[in-house]
Amino acid sequence: MSSKEYLQHLPELLEGIQDINWPNAYRIVEFLNKHDVEVAPYVKTILLTEDTVWRYWMLTKLVSKWSKNTVETVKSELLVIAELLDIYEETDLESLDILLTKGIVDWAGVRSLVVAKEETIHSALSGFTTEQIEEFNELEKLRQEIIQTDISLISRYVQENEQALKMKNKYATLSNYLVSLESLKIKHIGTD
Repeated sequence: MSSKEYLQHLPELLEGIQDINWPNAYRIVEFLNKHDVEVAPYVKTILLTEDTVWRYWMLTKLVSKWSKNTVETVKSELLVIAELLDIYEETDLESLDILLTKGIVDWAGVRSLVVAKEETIHSALSGFTTEQIEEFNELEKLRQEIIQTDISLISRYVQENEQALKMKNKYATLSNYLVSLESLKIKHIGTD
């Protein structure tokens, strides 16, 4: 496509990477990254959608690859996302990482935000008892045993343990978020 032709198709091209697993998604990313300045205004609106998966792909496949000047054009959207607590897709941490890596904000400027996130997660994790955590470990052992011996039992396992598995997943999600938060701190402490 000529440079004028692709401009009118940017919204459709961006829709093509709502899920990076879709056919040709990586080709679209490669193409769009060559035109970051033109793409940035369209990405601004996507960053504030409720579609956190699409937002994640925008951050990790496009925005993180842009020059500092282009990232500056979506700074306010990145700051809005950074204020959120996205324990599932971690787009808040991705936004913080981009802002810090590009030198748009410094650690001192976001430290209190990171500490608040850390306190929120620790508080949520403290709601789980030692007995629950032991139960989660036992459930995981049982799941592994089923997978290795008779996969046909997995449906029954899920049905019989539905509530406990939901709590196990919540605990795992919070724990994984905390690990990502710690990684962000290790990567950026002392960079300001």
